Amino acid sequence: MAKATNIEESHNLLSPNKVYIPLASVNSKYYDLFVDEGEEVKVGEKIAERFGDSKTHIFSTVSGKVEGVVELEFHSGIVVEHLVIANYKKDIIHVNIKPVEGELTASNIQKKINELGIKGLAQRGLYTRFDFSKTVDHVFVNAVYQNEPFIHVNPELVHHYQNEILEGIKLLSKAAFAPVTILVRSNEDASVFINEGFNIVRVNPNNVGVWKYNAIRKIVGKELSKDLLDDRVMFVSTDTARAVYNAVVKGMPVVETDVLVSGTALKGNAYFTVRVGTSVKEMIETLGYAEGVEDASIYIGSILCGRTMQSDDFSCTEFVNFVGVDIPKKDEPHVCIKCGRCNDVCPVGILPQNIMDAELRMLEERIFDLDVSKCIECGVCSYVCPSEINVLEWIRRAKRRIT
Repeated sequence: MAKATNIEESHNLLSPNKVYIPLASVNSKYYDLFVDEGEEVKVGEKIAERFGDSKTHIFSTVSGKVEGVVELEFHSGIVVEHLVIANYKKDIIHVNIKPVEGELTASNIQKKINELGIKGLAQRGLYTRFDFSKTVDHVFVNAVYQNEPFIHVNPELVHHYQNEILEGIKLLSKAAFAPVTILVRSNEDASVFINEGFNIVRVNPNNVGVWKYNAIRKIVGKELSKDLLDDRVMFVSTDTARAVYNAVVKGMPVVETDVLVSGTALKGNAYFTVRVGTSVKEMIETLGYAEGVEDASIYIGSILCGRTMQSDDFSCTEFVNFVGVDIPKKDEPHVCIKCGRCNDVCPVGILPQNIMDAELRMLEERIFDLDVSKCIECGVCSYVCPSEINVLEWIRRAKRRIT
């Protein structure tokens, strides 16, 4: 395994000139806009409402003036409409921003989380959304950065969020009526969690892609469903716990987020704290492209199973916590040698090589028989492939073919 990239540098981009707030999403292009061009808005003000399976409230992340609506690439890879707000850089808080009033009961916590549109800050992999209508027996909180062991973040860069994360975990446990287990790196100091009485499970991220699944499966005591909520399990990140704290204690929706920007095409790597809606292009320009780089491949999310973007012209939403900027590979594509490694390592027991073959031949019935819907998109199949084939992308295509 290649040596990990250590992130020691940090940047604050909490005062961008403009923010670009997505109004639509991959699930719905329909929304009601509550503000007009030229109108002034404040931090935390509700500016729109998106329709889909449920209503999603959309909030301004800065105080400033509405400039209009433009189309930009969304973090899901589709082009959607975004509201452009010019930032006054005064951070005037909207009058409706209020913490939970009265006792912090489970009902009041749930209500505030739903009111501020917080559904969990990860959309891919095992992480679950908030659905308090379902019974939960276990709450798992991942305290390991998702791109370990490839990238390691200096703990000092996130230390100032520690109390917010701890209190957010307690609030989430109360809201879900379930005990909490924290996933912690095997060599990390976990005393801050132990002192609060949380259960601790030490994990080894060098077991690339499968350590989260295996840790949860061991405690739950059975094979897991693709949606962990069906197993009465809630799985969230520490970022989500912090968002719960800010919602309940401060009454604030998610208006800022933390993003790592790293890659072979850049002069450096850094940990950014930014306003939701900040242009990713601005973040990349802060670091600068490496000398001689004329083209770059940009992707977001997990190094193993992230999504490739068309360019750097997109905004950072609360769901984006990593931006990779690499020099594109120029090698000729390799062919599958039928070694079966991807089949051997799949944590849910499906057969990626067989599914890829069925997708190549467009055999819908065969794809269905191979249980492709069980895939959790961990990306381990692509990681172990000696031919460097993006097996996961073929699995995703097969899933789309039968849905």
